[in-house]
Amino acid sequence: MRIVIIGNGAAGNEAAETIRKYDDAVELLMISAETFPLYSACALPDCISGWVSREQLFLKDSKDYAQQNIETVFGARVIEIDKTKKQVLLEKSMLDYDRLIIATGSRGFIPPVAGAKLPGNFLIKSVRDVDHIEEHRPSRVVVVGSGNIGVEAAEALEMRGCEVTLIELAQRVMPKAFDEKPSLLLRQLLENNGIKVCTNEQVLAIDGINSVNGVITDKQKIPCDTVIWAVGVRQNTELASKAGIDIGRLGGIKVNSRMETSQEDIYACGDCIETFDLISKE
Repeated sequence: MRIVIIGNGAAGNEAAETIRKYDDAVELLMISAETFPLYSACALPDCISGWVSREQLFLKDSKDYAQQNIETVFGARVIEIDKTKKQVLLEKSMLDYDRLIIATGSRGFIPPVAGAKLPGNFLIKSVRDVDHIEEHRPSRVVVVGSGNIGVEAAEALEMRGCEVTLIELAQRVMPKAFDEKPSLLLRQLLENNGIKVCTNEQVLAIDGINSVNGVITDKQKIPCDTVIWAVGVRQNTELASKAGIDIGRLGGIKVNSRMETSQEDIYACGDCIETFDLISKE
């Protein structure tokens, strides 16, 4: 039996390692559009700050996959799933599967405001994003969004000597995680460390001609050479949707308690799925 896993993130690797724990004989093949082995996405801001080196981001190397008898196809993008023929179509090849696991994760979101495609706009979602930020050599930075990634990015860039402004649309920082009192304490900590915090403020456009030179909000214009977007993610469900797999009402791949999708022999896990919530019962 051959099990093909699309995705080399935490979910895809956990699935592969769990399968291998119980079955030494099954053929495991992992596909990833990225060329990198498994790395810690949570540590990306720490790499920008200098707390960890680029090499320390990686949780596996090629020897680890070989030791676990996991065949890898990295740097290859899946363009279609043929559920009738049980095939995964790549740009230059085709792979058969008996069981398929979709672990395509999510991607950072940049709102379609004017100037958002200028050089100097970045996400912090992958190793390549960190590389691009390093190459850009930021000096004056605006971070848009004050969730976990936004706050960590602001701290990291301040630590490396940048002048940092953090913008949040809501009335307080980390509004989905904290109520008013701890949010205020966090804001004070950020400001004590030299980060300017602007809440209840909306980014309208990115100013610049050939590259970023400012952020225009509904209240002011902030000069900068770099914009870090941390306003949320979008689930990577396009492959599943194209294959006729059911998508849930909140936008993730719909799965049952066994992680089975609506299509036989196709499973999904990780950020790309929609699951049952024990608290809300939905």
